[in-house]
Amino acid sequence: MDLVQKKVKISDDADEADAPSEVAANVSESTRRVPHLGTEAVGLWKNLTACFVDINRPQTLDPQRAVISVLRVASLKIQPSDSLLDWLAHYAAYTVDQLQHHPSFHDLLEAAPALCSSMMNRLRPASAAPWQSQTSKHRFPPYKPGSYEEQCE
Repeated sequence: MDLVQKKVKISDDADEADAPSEVAANVSESTRRVPHLGTEAVGLWKNLTACFVDINRPQTLDPQRAVISVLRVASLKIQPSDSLLDWLAHYAAYTVDQLQHHPSFHDLLEAAPALCSSMMNRLRPASAAPWQSQTSKHRFPPYKPGSYEEQCE
């Protein structure tokens, strides 16, 4: 059963609350083995990227949480020089509008500076100067380690 099939099985059979952790566990197991695989690493790349292609921009809570969990596991297990991390950073930039509302995404960006830095290279500059635009409709509390999720609840 490949990673795409596991994702489908999880969405069909698992409790919704468990889905992100199961997807993350599958990616964790797969990324742990990558340095030893050779040609199978290409299969992992295809399976993992196929999952994200299938999800596209996650519009609902469960896929958003699953994406953040997978990004966290992968970004902490994959070497910063690996092109898969760059691909994942590109995907994170592509989905930033959907993920930015989750405190766990902000925590991920702090915990994974290589992912964050690579993601920032994919984002576009602001379209207007701060004095020429309106204040963002999304307000996030100031970040303090360990208290961000409490403030957002």
